[in-house]
Amino acid sequence: MKVLIINASPKPNGSASGQFADLLLKRLRPDIEKGQNIEASLIAAHSPSLKVISELKESLVDSQAIVWILPLYVDSLPAHMLFILEEILPSLKALGPSTRLYAVINCGFWEPEHVSLAMNQMRLLAAQSSLTWGQGLAFGGGAAVESAPWGLFFRGFDRAITTLAKSISEGSSQPDLLVKIGLPRWLYILSGNFRWKIWGRRNGLKAFDLYRRP
Repeated sequence: MKVLIINASPKPNGSASGQFADLLLKRLRPDIEKGQNIEASLIAAHSPSLKVISELKESLVDSQAIVWILPLYVDSLPAHMLFILEEILPSLKALGPSTRLYAVINCGFWEPEHVSLAMNQMRLLAAQSSLTWGQGLAFGGGAAVESAPWGLFFRGFDRAITTLAKSISEGSSQPDLLVKIGLPRWLYILSGNFRWKIWGRRNGLKAFDLYRRP
């Protein structure tokens, strides 16, 4: 089985999507090492450049599982990814229903329900491409992995990625999962506001500057 993992974050380095992509590849590795006929590769799609589109088209050939890992942008998919999808749609259609499409979407909101519209877009992509929908993971507070050490707060994400790896290895479709960061909502918001103030000070701003309006 050829598995293609696509990191569709527009950030070239240090993104939450990149960390989730690396973790999925790590969770698939035991099955690869056991000789279960799984070949997994990771490709970065940070921009809609001709090089990226060409690499994607080439990598999609004969793929039996495609995993898009991306951040939520204004309740939707990142703009550059929409352009990429338009360009590679014929390549996706050429694969057929024997190929499963999976998606991992993370957002900065604590509630993973914010991802629902973007997840529906991914389901629509599967339908329009005649691919089989595999599974979707929606992560609330997922962006926090960019600035916090991986540990107790992210165990739910780890378990969900492990479940996804199992689904991929088995070539199966499973129900979508909504997963929150392991922090109470009030504490998550408090820590987020605190970090904004730290970033502001680093750029010569005071706390009240963050509340200015044009």
